[in-house]
Amino acid sequence: MNYFIYIFTNIILPIFTIIILGFVLYRKFKIDIKTLTKIQFYGLIPAILFINIYNSELDGSLITMIMIFTISLFFIEFILSNVICKVFRYKKSIEKAFINSVVLFNSGNYGIPLISLLFDDPYAVSILVILMVVQNVLVNTVGVYNSSSGNGKSFKEVIMSIFKLPMMYVIIIAFFMRGQEIAVPGPLMSTITILSKGMVPVALLTLGAQLGKTHFDLRIKKVYLSNVLRLIVSPIIAYLITLALGLSGLVAQVLIIISAAPTAVNSVLLAIEYDNEPDFASQTVLWTTLFSAITVTTVIYLVTTFI
Repeated sequence: MNYFIYIFTNIILPIFTIIILGFVLYRKFKIDIKTLTKIQFYGLIPAILFINIYNSELDGSLITMIMIFTISLFFIEFILSNVICKVFRYKKSIEKAFINSVVLFNSGNYGIPLISLLFDDPYAVSILVILMVVQNVLVNTVGVYNSSSGNGKSFKEVIMSIFKLPMMYVIIIAFFMRGQEIAVPGPLMSTITILSKGMVPVALLTLGAQLGKTHFDLRIKKVYLSNVLRLIVSPIIAYLITLALGLSGLVAQVLIIISAAPTAVNSVLLAIEYDNEPDFASQTVLWTTLFSAITVTTVIYLVTTFI
């Protein structure tokens, strides 16, 4: 019990303190969330992706295993949530938002401070970064397609919307420059580094602001179903995947813990950007974030004790 309380007070509480600050700031000043979203999409997220890909020191075989893990988790959850939507006959827009709420988890603005505080090890963060890279590719392809197709856009419009975002280009450039050992000019690298350091606090504040904008609605049953899949079923699936891939130790711990993270703010950002059930998306982020204070603490306790 003492270890459980230690995890909650020293790992989870600092994250929630910044989220609460964002909540209070929105309620007092009505911060423009869409502007904060644009800043992240076009400035901070590309910077943190580039800097972490370019500086990564993980070997190729481990990177491949992390990529397989992330893709496997994504598509197992995608299929599972899709089946559930069909069983309950959700309308198309809700179906798309529901799927995103399950498959897109908060590996960045929730995951980075979580893993950094928990392990205090650059190697652990590097594992998370590779997962984030793969997840961002999936977010900016399948996730964007899912959101934008949910509001009746044509296939051509959906594809064009994907290529308007900078993240895909940044990932390709970062991997190319790392592989070719191309040096980044000092002033440019300093700029990118400064931007990347702003990602975590801005993203947590944005999450808090989004929660401040969201009305608390206890009546949407499909939100709770999404919560169960995201917070409880996901880490179980992740554990089974790590067993299947033969992953253990720190690598398995990081991957399982991060799979228990709440629904990504990106699901709300995408819903706002493409006008696809933003209220539902906001509710899933709100409740998974609140419930994660207990569920993530529990997962950390179990994983670090038994794996």
